[in-house]
This record gives sequence, C-alpha cells and structure tokens, in this order.
Amino acid sequence: MRKIGSSAILAAAVCVVGFGAAGIFPLSAQILHATDPLPSFEVATIKPQAPFTLTMRAPSGGEKIISQMVFTGPSAPNGKPPAPTDRVTLHVTPAMLIAMAYNLQLPSEGRIVGGPDWLKTDSYEIQAKIPDALFADMQKMPPAKSRELRLLMEQSLLADRFHLKVHFETRDMPAYALVAAKGGPKLTPAKEGEQENISVSGDAGASELKASAAKLDNLVRLLQMQPDIGGRMLINQTGLSGTYNFALRWNREQSSGADNGSATSDAPSFFTALQEQLGLRLVSTKAPTEVIVIDHIDHPTEN
Repeated sequence: MRKIGSSAILAAAVCVVGFGAAGIFPLSAQILHATDPLPSFEVATIKPQAPFTLTMRAPSGGEKIISQMVFTGPSAPNGKPPAPTDRVTLHVTPAMLIAMAYNLQLPSEGRIVGGPDWLKTDSYEIQAKIPDALFADMQKMPPAKSRELRLLMEQSLLADRFHLKVHFETRDMPAYALVAAKGGPKLTPAKEGEQENISVSGDAGASELKASAAKLDNLVRLLQMQPDIGGRMLINQTGLSGTYNFALRWNREQSSGADNGSATSDAPSFFTALQEQLGLRLVSTKAPTEVIVIDHIDHPTEN
C-alpha cells in the first residue's frame, strides 16, 4: 500500500437531500465540485482485474449500455445496513470511478466527455483506508456529509494516482421531463406532521419505491438514480408543490428490454408503471446539463 497525500478535511458546500430514516440520496443532477485541499485516503491499492460486465438496453430503445459491477464495503447481513467501516472496496472502470467521485449516477452516458477508450474498458480493484481521525469525525456527521467526504477522497485518489485533470462545461443534452399523465396524478396528499421518507428496494427483477410525505422534486432525484432512466437528467414539470404518499412497483427486466424468457416479476415496465400507478409520465426533451471534460488521465501509478 502507498501513502497518498494529505488527510485534510474539506468543508465543501454541496446541496444534498436527506430522505428520512430509509436512506440518503444525492442531488444526482449536480456535479460535486471541490476546493483544495481535498481529503484523501490514508493508503490505497489499485490492482487490474478482469471486468464483470452486465448488458442492458437503454429504455428508449437505443444502443446497449455496458457497465461493470461496483462493490463498496462489506455485504449487509440479513438485509441490514453494514456497520460503518474505514475501509472502501471498489471494482470499477476509471470512467465509473470518475462518475462516482463527482456525484454522477450510473450509467452516466454523455456526462463524461473525452479521454482514452480504456476509461470504459480497463477494470480495477481498489482497496483504500480512511485515516483514523477523519473516520472518527465522519461518524459524528450527517450521513450525507460523510458520503460527500468519501467522494472527495475518491477525487483525490483520481488526481494522485491517475493524474486526472478535468474541467466543466454546460451542454444541451437529452433529458426527461416528469409531467402529469392523461387523467392527472394518482398521488395521495400527505397529512400534516408526516415525516418525509422515500426508499427503493428490490433486486435485478422487481423493484418497489415507497414514499410518505415526499416532494416531487425528491422523487425526481431518486428516479434519476434508477438504471431504467439510462443516465438522463430528470426535470420536474408537474407543477405540484405539495407532499404526497405513493408507491411504485416495476420490473427492471422489462424496462431494460430483456427478453430471455426468465422474467422474475409480473410487474410492468418502469415507464408503464409510472403512468399507471402514479399518473405521471416521462417526456423526452433536452436541458442544459453540466458535463465533466477529461483534459488528462494516465493509467494508475504503482501501489
């Protein structure tokens, strides 16, 4: 293992939204910007590995998306969240690591511009340790802030070991607008005093989203994290400003265009479920979107 840089803590101002006890999700349309000095891992090893690929078809019927699996820390026993750990384990391509470190959702097609072809084909196992003092501080922070610091440490790793240099531009890119479907929304207004809570559960087949006292802006942020969206930015154009209770259940296999005779759920596709169950639909559009432009990157330096 190799020492990498300073362990200084960065107090970056980044907007992150909490969703009650069920979890914390990032404001996924926004790139995480940082100001030096970056926090960094105490030590890290980077080893080449054979990629494990998963093929999906974009929900719009476009080209297939190829992505690798990502692992972060130990598995959760009995479905319970794992205990906090100062160890980070990732199995990623460089493109995936860049997307994760800068707060982009996977897949992030079009949000990372330029760079060599091996960004999407080379695969690495990364094992890193958070400095003891920093890890102790992170346990006292809100989960969103703790996550933000871990992402900034990944940015530091990219700069130190991959010599990554980037700049940012705003470009018009394909997006989805969330609007009311014919017949209007099928959402139940929340009662006064209800706490906001929104979560997604499921596996590679059926998935279920449950929400109480949720704002539509926060639904958009969570929906944008789903692979069914294909990495596009979502824009809330429903005009609804209240808080609502609702549930959404869909079949990822149908959403991804899989047709192998092994469907594990009778739930509808994501786009159909959204319209039938919530009275909402996604309309293709374009929107100004911030992208990461790769200026320079090397294969990772030795451990």
